[in-house]
Amino acid sequence: PTVLYTALGATAVYGLSEKVPRLLSDGPSEALAPLALDVFFFGFACVSLAKGMGLIGKIDYAALDGRDVGSLAKEAGAWAAAGEVPTQSPDGFEVATFAGG
Repeated sequence: PTVLYTALGATAVYGLSEKVPRLLSDGPSEALAPLALDVFFFGFACVSLAKGMGLIGKIDYAALDGRDVGSLAKEAGAWAAAGEVPTQSPDGFEVATFAGG
């Protein structure tokens, strides 16, 4: 996916490099929709790359709800951080995983 997002971002930058000077010299025209699409795709590619590199979107597993409020989220977060995919909780309950963990 990283190569795909990089290509998407590069294509958007190329499109912007052509459309922005034209917009500045000719003023607003019917070319605003393609310009807006390039801005959207560039932003999407940047956010996706930043998430993939772990720069944004990190989860604070310690802040998740625990068993005291009837949630397995904190334990599941600890398992995820440790790279574990258990089939049972420490007290013997079955653990189901969805979407690969």
